Amino acid sequence: MRAYIVVDDNNVKKLMIVGTKYNPDRGIYEDMITVGVSTNEEEQDDIYDFTRPCPTDCDPSSPLLT
Repeated sequence: MRAYIVVDDNNVKKLMIVGTKYNPDRGIYEDMITVGVSTNEEEQDDIYDFTRPCPTDCDPSSPLLT
């Protein structure tokens, strides 16, 4: 897995999680992002967005919210 900080179409910063797969030929982990639309489910990859902006969806008592 790899994380990226991105800006969505509404100019909101988000943390996106992307699956990776080791490529022994290149010696690196490559992002598993399919470009275009695939009709084969095994070739489809996902980008996960579990984020909610803070504020407003924050824990007001969190020490990280300063």
